[in-house]
Amino acid sequence: IITIEESVSNGSFGQMVAAYVENKEYNIKVNNINIGDRFVEHGSVNELHKDLNIDEKGLEKTIEELIL
Repeated sequence: IITIEESVSNGSFGQMVAAYVENKEYNIKVNNINIGDRFVEHGSVNELHKDLNIDEKGLEKTIEELIL
């Protein structure tokens, strides 16, 4: 499972999915893609997505690394 969101790691949807999978003892790997726990500068949505590697190219690269 890969979750993608524009939020910090702590308390994220992806963290809840991972906790659910662990609680149910499913043998499924959960990868969470988010901005991490850091301060984000101001800018346009497109600029921020690119800077945080959650734009199309950044997500493509990250997902390829996760599944290969």
